[in-house]
Amino acid sequence: MTTRYTKLATTSAIVLALCPWSVQAENWSDKLSVSGFASATYRQTDEPAPFHGHIDNQGSYADTKLGLNFNAEINERFSIASQLLSTKEPDNYATHVDWAFGAFKLSDSLTIRAGKLKFPVGLVNEISDVGYAYPWIQAPVSFYSEAGPNLNGPQITREAYTGASLLWQVETGDLVVEFDLFRGEINLDGMNTRKLTGLAINADWNDLIQLELSSYQGTMRDIGLEDAVASSAGGSVWQNTLLSMQSSMEGAKHSADSFGIKYDNGHVLFMSEISKMEMGDLAAMKTTGWYSTLGYQVGAFLPTLTFENLEQGDGSGAFDDDQDITTLGLRWDYMTNVAIKFEVAQIKLNNANGNGGLFGYVNNPEDDTINMFGIAIDTVF
Repeated sequence: MTTRYTKLATTSAIVLALCPWSVQAENWSDKLSVSGFASATYRQTDEPAPFHGHIDNQGSYADTKLGLNFNAEINERFSIASQLLSTKEPDNYATHVDWAFGAFKLSDSLTIRAGKLKFPVGLVNEISDVGYAYPWIQAPVSFYSEAGPNLNGPQITREAYTGASLLWQVETGDLVVEFDLFRGEINLDGMNTRKLTGLAINADWNDLIQLELSSYQGTMRDIGLEDAVASSAGGSVWQNTLLSMQSSMEGAKHSADSFGIKYDNGHVLFMSEISKMEMGDLAAMKTTGWYSTLGYQVGAFLPTLTFENLEQGDGSGAFDDDQDITTLGLRWDYMTNVAIKFEVAQIKLNNANGNGGLFGYVNNPEDDTINMFGIAIDTVF
């Protein structure tokens, strides 16, 4: 908790200190903008084993969150931005700096950024905390999940990385293409990814069709899975598997590629993404995740149908996953800047000998078909 509050105080001090000094003689309110978002979420399954780390048959308010964005235009070329995010944890709320960086415009089309930056992989990862910005209660977990200290989940996206980014934007007619070349590192509990280098390309045609293509690679370092081993209830075989992977992952190349497409004409909505991830030669850490969403806007209502799949491993190991999720959702734009969402989902586990997909490895599900209900209220301000 001390670290979180230290980061919070430091970021707030940067925003408050840098902005006023440069604009005291002017109207500082024209230089500093503050916006935010919030989500109140409840989900429940019919399975005692926790899905995605926290959702079970007792219900969960996890993923309830509040975020504040600060943006200060220091001058015509330099700006700083930060986001504070408060999320619901099992016993309390925790606040941390989601991202905080400085941006310098080298020209009208070229910008360099440095600091803690949102991970630029996927159509919605940079806004994945802003529930109001997309049709689902949560972005599809078969692509966007980074769940678990036990290495389950697609492991494609991350919250943020620390480093630098070079943005190049090209406009021609109704087409806008942005190239994001990034370099840095990701720090996680029990492991780090160093020398992270990647390129994300985002193309938008007339706010109608959006394409996203990304590829990155990093080196796994400081692998320490002792906490996962100590908390594992999978027995000695499972614990030995974790320890074996610990030595194999040190120095391994973590690489991933993804492609996404979005079509939205104001009535018909279609979104689909696919990703592939590898970690060295570890068959257990090869994953493929994809989803497709189809929706049709009827007045203030947007019903959606989403299919997604996550596969991990080669079918012979303790880490293997093969999981389908089918979700029927309804978004209701109740009033300006407020959306209410309802979802019912069926999670199908296709690998009888696997670990239960995103249910983790400690408490495997008792059934291969699990149902989930969810409701959320999202707002921006």
